[in-house]
Formats: sequence, structure tokens, C-alpha cells
Amino acid sequence: MTTQATFVLSQEEVYAALSYVRARGLLGIDPASLANVDAEERQALLAAAGRALQARGMLNRDEEKQLVLEETVRTTLDAAARAPRSLSAISRKAGQEALQSYIVHHNDGLWIKHTQPESGLHQFTLARESLPLQEDLTAMFAIANQARPQATTFTLDQAELEQIQSAVQAEPDHVAERVVAAGADEATGQLFAELLIGERDSAIVQTIDRTNPGAEEETRTVTLLHNHQGFWMMRTLNPTQLQCQPASAEEVRQMLKELIDLL
Repeated sequence: MTTQATFVLSQEEVYAALSYVRARGLLGIDPASLANVDAEERQALLAAAGRALQARGMLNRDEEKQLVLEETVRTTLDAAARAPRSLSAISRKAGQEALQSYIVHHNDGLWIKHTQPESGLHQFTLARESLPLQEDLTAMFAIANQARPQATTFTLDQAELEQIQSAVQAEPDHVAERVVAAGADEATGQLFAELLIGERDSAIVQTIDRTNPGAEEETRTVTLLHNHQGFWMMRTLNPTQLQCQPASAEEVRQMLKELIDLL
């Protein structure tokens, strides 16, 4: 694979650069930092970011003396902001507050990877050939050779899950029986309660399809939970029901492949 370019922007530089491709926003860019300041401060932040882009050679004047983004930066952000299909993965390791973000956009033969090497910084990689998404996500979720937890798949009402999660701190001894009452068998209820009560890795993987003009974005979302017993995959069956599935590492890899194939 030949990668065309990799570059890093501050969050303010991303805001400024997006204005030059006339994009309102970008998946993975939090608008809150600009929304929470007044118009004068917002203008000052964007002006400073614009000067930083100029100093870095990423914003230049054309023959008509108009400011334009450097071609690679412009192509990358324009393709990402208008991508018909995207994949987003956000993960958190057990016992840690920091989130790890991994976003990929696919637009007319262009692949754009967007990660955050540290808080406030955004790294973009532009490629004309498919990126190694399966390998990246396998490493991100530390998928090795774990067996499936000794449990069975069950469905759970989303409102009931929220109530069970609220009871984890207040009544941890009763979590298993509440999971069983919600529809799991005894062994599954014990393992799922252990998952909810103890430390665990967690991730949300989502594909977004915007190819239907005039319609809402079509999304497919899988929540991935992992502890010493193994993986669980949670999928939305309908607006109120979740499928909770114990999964082996191979089943998780297959799930990721299915989502990647939608890009």
C-alpha cells in the first residue's frame, strides 16, 4: 500500500481548515469547544489557527491572493467530511479514563484514517488503497486467541440493562439475579454480572452509511466488552431490545470483518 500523506492538526486547526472546504463538521471532532465560547473569542481562536496553518505551509495564497488549503490537506478533509461511508471505533481499557479513537472514511477510492495520538491533536492518513483496518482494530482491542465465555446468548431490554447497571454500585450482590430475571440462564447471569461488576475493557464500533440521499444516516453498532472470561458482543435488535452474545476472539474478528466490508 502506498500512503500519500500523514499529517497532524490541532483541534482548532481542524476547525479552521474545515471552513476552507465549506464543511460544517467532521465525525470525531467535538464542536463543544467552539460552541461554548462567544463569537469574538471564537473568531480569535480560528484566526490564530489560520495563522498556524499558514506558518506550517498548510494554508497559502493562490494566484488571486485568496487563502487556500495545501492540496493534500484539502483533499483529505474534504473527502472525510463528505464520505458516504465511515467506520468509528472508540475504546477504553479497564481502569483507565482515557478513550482511544479510530475513525476511517471511504470516499471514491480515497481512504482517510483519523486518530488522536494525544488529547487535542488529530492525525490524518490519506491513502488511495485500502488501509489495514482489520489489523489495526485487532490490535486496538487486544484480540488474541480467547475462547468464548461459557455462557449463552440472551436478549435484554435496554431499559432493564440501564437499571441493572445503576444497581452495580448499590446492590452488586443482586446483579446476577436481576440478569437472570431479565432473561439469562443461571450460568450466563453469573458471568454477565461478573462482567458488569468487575473491571473490563469496552468499545463501541459503528459503521455509518450516508448513501441514501434525503434519508437519515444508516448505522450499525456493536458494543464490545471484555474481561478475563472473554468477549461479549452487544447488538441492538430493535429500539428496545439488545442481543448479548458471548464471543470467542475469532467471532469478534469475524464481526469486525463484516463491519469493515460495509465500507
